[in-house]
Amino acid sequence: MPTPEITPAEAIQTLKRSSLPTIVTEGVEDYVAFRRIEAAFSDIGVSLMPVGGKHTVLEVFKQRHEFPHLKVAYVVDRDLWMFTGVPNEFTDASIVLTDGYSIENDLYRDANLERYLTASERTSFITKCEQVCRWFSFAVRQRMNGGDPVLKVHPKRLLAAGQLCPAYVAQCGYTGPCPVLFPQIHGGYSRFLRGKTLWHLLLDELSAAGRHAQHNYRSLMEVAAYVDGPLMARIRGELNGLMR
Repeated sequence: MPTPEITPAEAIQTLKRSSLPTIVTEGVEDYVAFRRIEAAFSDIGVSLMPVGGKHTVLEVFKQRHEFPHLKVAYVVDRDLWMFTGVPNEFTDASIVLTDGYSIENDLYRDANLERYLTASERTSFITKCEQVCRWFSFAVRQRMNGGDPVLKVHPKRLLAAGQLCPAYVAQCGYTGPCPVLFPQIHGGYSRFLRGKTLWHLLLDELSAAGRHAQHNYRSLMEVAAYVDGPLMARIRGELNGLMR
């Protein structure tokens, strides 16, 4: 069974009773990404609190007056703030943002995961990635215009034979890539494309049947989490300034 998510009220009550400096993060799935960071603070006993989503992290932040005695930092994915900018109420030193769309993007770039692709796999990956970026630019623009398109779509649902699936794009009302956002997203897909979507595109190649060495999400995440790259080092450095 999935681990129940912590509500903002539950997180706040825990923090009110705590004496440990605490880093509030989005979710349990992100924990592997923060193991190295947690280890860096083992000498001062920092507590890591995954709460189950960005909304919960930000709700806890807004109620920080409830635990003024405690050092607390909040790590959140930029998500659509990549395109809209960070709202003024969340431009606070205690909020540490990913450089890319999500923590998965930062890990992906730090670990240079595409080096595992063969030449033919890379050709396939780039073709599929371009198609997904076309759809994603459309969906992001719809969201920015007040719509509510689904952004969490697995590439296997989006694609058919390496192209956008006609049935799905008809269902979601796709009319073509956003001419403004598509060049930005496609040109910097490792930073701007939704992280989990990017990982699934990569794993579609790296887990293919018959491949000499197959990878899965968990194992590749473990590999990426232990690469001491500059993006995760920057997050660790900002947290160090807040926790000590």
